[in-house]
Amino acid sequence: MPVYFAAFKDHCSFFVGSVRVRRRFSAALKPFESGKGTLRFTPEHPLPTDLVTRIVKARVAENLARRTR
Repeated sequence: MPVYFAAFKDHCSFFVGSVRVRRRFSAALKPFESGKGTLRFTPEHPLPTDLVTRIVKARVAENLARRTR
């Protein structure tokens, strides 16, 4: 599974699932509250769609690279 998400009463969470990918996008993720392995956001301040797309593509590439070893 490349990424995960969850919705709660007061926020939504996006789980990148990879420390390496999270570090790669750390500058773009700074505006969002983060915890251990999660990014928190609200519907009023959502994650940018293009950023989510780039993260998912990076995770897919990471998973494919692991498979070919």
